[in-house]
Amino acid sequence: MEFENLRALLDKVLALSYQQKASDVYIKAELPPYLRIIGTMYPVQCEPLSPEMTEYLAYSIMPPASKSALKTAIRKLTSSIPSSI
Repeated sequence: MEFENLRALLDKVLALSYQQKASDVYIKAELPPYLRIIGTMYPVQCEPLSPEMTEYLAYSIMPPASKSALKTAIRKLTSSIPSSI
């Protein structure tokens, strides 16, 4: 799947979640999106999302302040990992 199509996929997943009365939408790298419907998880019929696709989707809907906070947290986390690992 191409990055240009990701926002359209997200729109379709959210529309489906509304139609199916899903309480939650789960998006995780290496898996297709999942919907929680009456406590049961159902995969959306699409290819799994790569880590890059997942990051792109997250940043596309995240407010600027949240993006900045997340990037700062990632920098702090990665800088605390010893380079010998």
